[in-house]
Amino acid sequence: MINLLVTFSLILIPLIIWIGFGDGVRAPKEIASIICLFGIIGVAVTKYAMRPFKQKWVFLFVLWCAASTLFSNYMLKLEILTDLSEANIAATLLMPSRIFHLQEMYFILLAFVSIYVLSSSVARHGVTSIENVHVVENSGVFDMRIISNAVSFVILALCLYAIVQALGLDQIFRVGNPDFPRTEDHPIFGRAMFRGAFAHRIVGTLGNPAILGTWLALSAPFLYYSWKKRIVHIALLIVVLLITDSTTAQFCFVIVTLFYLLSKLLSKNRVLPFILASIIAVSIMASYAVVFLDVGHFIKNKNAQSALNTTGRALVHYEAAKLCQNNFMFGMGLGTFEEHFTKNQSMFFKMSHNSWRQMHDEYGQIWFSVGLVGLVLFVLALFHIFAQYTHFLKVSSFPTGGIVLMSSFIGYMIMSTTYFPMRVPPHSFYLVITTGLLLNQIQGE
Repeated sequence: MINLLVTFSLILIPLIIWIGFGDGVRAPKEIASIICLFGIIGVAVTKYAMRPFKQKWVFLFVLWCAASTLFSNYMLKLEILTDLSEANIAATLLMPSRIFHLQEMYFILLAFVSIYVLSSSVARHGVTSIENVHVVENSGVFDMRIISNAVSFVILALCLYAIVQALGLDQIFRVGNPDFPRTEDHPIFGRAMFRGAFAHRIVGTLGNPAILGTWLALSAPFLYYSWKKRIVHIALLIVVLLITDSTTAQFCFVIVTLFYLLSKLLSKNRVLPFILASIIAVSIMASYAVVFLDVGHFIKNKNAQSALNTTGRALVHYEAAKLCQNNFMFGMGLGTFEEHFTKNQSMFFKMSHNSWRQMHDEYGQIWFSVGLVGLVLFVLALFHIFAQYTHFLKVSSFPTGGIVLMSSFIGYMIMSTTYFPMRVPPHSFYLVITTGLLLNQIQGE
């Protein structure tokens, strides 16, 4: 039953939209993600046996996230604006940052419990007796063939829809062009965004070209499970990645594909762990090099307009480092990044009126939120998973499912250097499911 629920959720979350409910995209997906995770947790704990959870570093990271609230109760200044003018401030408030811990800690706990039940669930087939000793026979509960088929279907649907949008035939995800006269609201598809005639946009059902491109890149390994049957899917995915024009997505697609191929070809080779670790390290350093070269340029010349334009990331890193320089061990508190960068008047104007709800760097935001201690625990958890994976490759007789899941997982870790896949659905939902299924395979070996 849990396999069916997971499969249904993987189809639902990327495709669900509700025009008129919030932004029509993010809010419905977030609510659906929460409902699906609660459903998965409920089914798992009532229908299946649970084996020991071996990810001590994951547990310690979550424990530290909760404990860090004791050390980060700073008074946070919030300036509520009535408009974009510096002179118009409705109220200036001082409040403890702990008030913002609750929502983010809730999502962390939900993700952790979901990963735990997915990674630990085993099916009970019965009890046998061997010399008066009762032995419970357990087996796996997840079918990677069915799951990969479901994700492949979603990829195909989104790619075809993106092609329709590229041709200008979409009637739902349209944005206004202010150069044209005012158009009427559409009677079925809602209000015209901005002023003017409707124009097409390549977003699939995810609301943003970059989000569409990055989700496709992270989901690509599921196509490789039966790649001979999915040549058309892979070709369409590559086309859509090109037209969404997301450098992060294209780079991530190359890395996850290379990681998958090497894992398949060299699964029993002793040097494989070093090759894979080198790919991960070089990819992360290359991503950060672009950002921090721009940071250096900003410090030297007081702007971030170098040839390696990071579209504002360098300035955000620079300002975030200044904010938490006195709290770098314990962090500024969960959930406070958006309050500092979006609702603080001086920072809002310093960011050229751009609202940075996320840092576009998961590792940097973990450091900002729960300090160096939290970041070290998080990285140790990643090392532990990688070590388990390399052992899994050596001992598994059919490692394809684990390779697919690990390739996608590595994609998330690399993309986290310049994006925020842990904080936007459906990326975050897929990350939780992928991590849980991956651990279910590799920690049992």
